[in-house]
Amino acid sequence: MRNLRLTDFRQSGAVISVSRVRAYRELRIPVEDYPAWYLRLTPYLRARREYPDVLVPLESPEGALPIDLPAGRTEAVWVDIHVPPGTEPGAYTGQVHVETGGATQSMAISLTVWPFAIPQTRHAPVIAGIDTASLIRNHVEIDGRPYSPSRLSSEDPFYERAVAVIDQAMRLLHEHRLSPVLWDLRPVQRVVAGGGVELDWSDYDRLVSGIMDGSAFEDRTAAAAWPLPFDERDPSPDLHGGPGSESYERYVADYLRRCVAHFEQRGWLDRHFVWVPLSDETRAERFRAFERMGRLLRQVEPRLRLVCPLSPMSLEPYGHLGDPFVDLSALVGVWCPPSAEADRAALARQRAAGKQVWLSPGRPPYTGSLSVIASPVEAASLAWQVYRFGYDGACLPIVNEWAGTDAPGLIGSESQLIWPGKPYGLPGPVPSIRLKRLLRGAQDYEYLWLLDRNRRPAIARLLSTDLFRYGGTECFNEHFLDSRGPGWVTEPTAWSMARRLMARELQAAFSEQGDRPQTGQPDDVARFAEEMEWTRLVSAIRRTQVVIEGVKVRFEPQDVASPAHLEATVSFFNATPRPFQGKLTWAGLPQGWRPADDGRSIGPIEPTRGARVVIAAKARVIQPNTDGIVPVQFALQPAQGEPAMFKGRLCVLTAQRIGKPFVVDGRLDDWPLATNVASDFLLVGAGEVPKIGRATPDRPSQLTTVFACNDDEALYIAFNCAESRMGDRQIGRSNYVRYDDLWPVGEDLVEIVLDPTGQAVGPGDLYHIIVKANGALVAEKGIQCLDRVAPVSPWASGITAAVDDQFRPGCWTVEMRIPLASLEKRGDVIGVNFARFDARGGEYSSWTACRSYIYSPIALGNMQLGR
Repeated sequence: MRNLRLTDFRQSGAVISVSRVRAYRELRIPVEDYPAWYLRLTPYLRARREYPDVLVPLESPEGALPIDLPAGRTEAVWVDIHVPPGTEPGAYTGQVHVETGGATQSMAISLTVWPFAIPQTRHAPVIAGIDTASLIRNHVEIDGRPYSPSRLSSEDPFYERAVAVIDQAMRLLHEHRLSPVLWDLRPVQRVVAGGGVELDWSDYDRLVSGIMDGSAFEDRTAAAAWPLPFDERDPSPDLHGGPGSESYERYVADYLRRCVAHFEQRGWLDRHFVWVPLSDETRAERFRAFERMGRLLRQVEPRLRLVCPLSPMSLEPYGHLGDPFVDLSALVGVWCPPSAEADRAALARQRAAGKQVWLSPGRPPYTGSLSVIASPVEAASLAWQVYRFGYDGACLPIVNEWAGTDAPGLIGSESQLIWPGKPYGLPGPVPSIRLKRLLRGAQDYEYLWLLDRNRRPAIARLLSTDLFRYGGTECFNEHFLDSRGPGWVTEPTAWSMARRLMARELQAAFSEQGDRPQTGQPDDVARFAEEMEWTRLVSAIRRTQVVIEGVKVRFEPQDVASPAHLEATVSFFNATPRPFQGKLTWAGLPQGWRPADDGRSIGPIEPTRGARVVIAAKARVIQPNTDGIVPVQFALQPAQGEPAMFKGRLCVLTAQRIGKPFVVDGRLDDWPLATNVASDFLLVGAGEVPKIGRATPDRPSQLTTVFACNDDEALYIAFNCAESRMGDRQIGRSNYVRYDDLWPVGEDLVEIVLDPTGQAVGPGDLYHIIVKANGALVAEKGIQCLDRVAPVSPWASGITAAVDDQFRPGCWTVEMRIPLASLEKRGDVIGVNFARFDARGGEYSSWTACRSYIYSPIALGNMQLGR
């Protein structure tokens, strides 16, 4: 494609000029590796993909046109149309002309302008931080080298070039309804006699004044908030006696008083905030650091509005052992907690006490992600989350955290919403598609705000509740490190339809005939059709989620007729807008089984709340299948609505009794023919989010089979790991296991989780074994990645393990001997699960059906030793 041209948009004399149209080429970012949340919570596993994100204006000197289109390749052009306030409403048409080779193709474009305008005021401001030094360094060169001044000075001959880049970045973010701030901008400090300070604000004010009064922007909208030029590194503690010293505190006190006086004199103090970044590693250190700095700042000036990036409540109720929480409420002006620690009730109490609350975007399921790999709805969903949970705004600490001169990539992309324009011959940054989606969400927020104030608040609440049901701590499952799936609707169609419904409601609200009866005219028919379609969509949204978490077996010898007692744990989460009630019963039990009672009553479960029940059955004997799995079914009869069926799996394995110990060499050539194995592994999380583009949506592509034998002294476990591409396995050299979101990742490995007593309550009661493909063995009591939830201690297991990848073609095998004496007390049934992480495909699979991770006693299968 050589060129793309658009025309004016017209309707009966009214014109939207083509000068209001901007077209961009979408450049793609290649990604090959993915975080665990993506592998678990999306329909995709690991593969090389390209994600469109960098938007290069078509008029750019480089990187935009022409666009090569080889066979089978699709390229996209993003088009923005800015409709000025006061534009005549109605249907406009225009043309797009695409020049390809010697031919030109033309297409008509239609545009509907609604009879209302989005307010220029940002009613939920989004603070967007700019790293000024990085911005300048990536756009200005002096003698072929990046320009990196220690500070911006109007006396510098290159000052104007640097300021021009800053101005472009500020306008770009402002046009996308963000409120940009310059973190590293400072007044000039001069130490005076007695250790005090004088501040020269001339260069600072020259840059900031137009932002603060709005004159720097076309729409004249002033900045919503601005940081006081202070943090824990500047003024530098090292230059003034060190942190905590009297001389440093005196200097900081003098500096801050002068900052406050200047902001007050300029009329900016009511919009100021103080960002206190915390670089300390542990939660305890972060609380102590904020408390120390907060007390100092409050003593200096009680009016300082400190932003706190910590949680306003303890995490102990959510399972955090000995949470070092400190109540900082007296020091905080604005709460901006991590998304996973944002508790709606706690934040509502803080707002009632006069504090502001900002959303801090993180990752699914707590908030939508701003990563390049996030789904299209996630960036826009952030504004809906702000509205839904009553936040005052949001904060994006950095939007240009560029890593040197590297090409755009996945790592750190959450903090890269604009990209350097220099590679495309441009003097300033270019936007990303995620920035456009953020704009879409910000506009949606204003639709909701208008509905609220124009006799349609119930519609705003209904739509926001349907599209974003829960977030933050409401995503916690068993504890604060375990989470359920995202609380927002992932179907893009629903979000587009919600916007159209909001627009039609606003049109009705602003019209004198807004309450007219249905006339059967096209507008009424279209509105009715969309409302019916919305009803269809939300019928899949407003439902109660049911998960069969596990089925445990215990033997009761005194029950001669039915000694095998089964207990299935079933969890419910109410995603409907009303309390849920119902009854759960067994359905289709295998022959010879019978329910222990007539079922379990459920609820009432309040909206966005969960419950867990145990339902029991009995059997004389359990006959496991060859893969160690017995299918079970359950029936749920809601108090209102149609009954539903749910499938689960009872995992049962009997170890074979052997008379002679095996030689643990990994080859498995001395193992007997097995009649009962653990096989048919399921992908962790695929029960809730099935995977697409594969033969089975919930099974791994590489099969795993586990064998078990025992003698009087030891339990022997063997893994047979099929692998179609042996040379592509990821094998490291260390015995260190890296975890990401409770998944062991980075290298091929196998896992065993054991509950010898069959009575474990939490992960601290479990025994955990990992064998990596390099042969490294890790054995522990408890789970290392859950050390904040349950105790972890060394396990003197005496385990021997071996790995072989030569003896059998197309697979690698693991063999281990576990001394029975190391398992302490043992019950008749040992709780167990087996898992494998295939690093190449990003496939984490286990024998039992696990919704998010494998370290829950409830989710374990059942194993008996051979007698």
